[in-house]
Amino acid sequence: TVKTYQCLDTLATKESNWNFKAKNGSHHGFLQGKSQWLATATEEEQYDWASRYVINRYGVTEYDEPDFCAALDHWKKHSWH
Repeated sequence: TVKTYQCLDTLATKESNWNFKAKNGSHHGFLQGKSQWLATATEEEQYDWASRYVINRYGVTEYDEPDFCAALDHWKKHSWH
């Protein structure tokens, strides 16, 4: 949905400004995951990884999408997701 994408966009902008080659310490990729694998993953692979991560940690929306809004809410409270 548009809302889910808006949450993903805000989160990715805050984490890396959508830079798929971003690195911050041990965190890599556009959503800054703590996986060395993300350093060489393609954009599609990073998105798939991020979606699975968000589903495992925050669940899915009523439309069966990764709940990027729940991840963003957590980020707003703790500065990490």
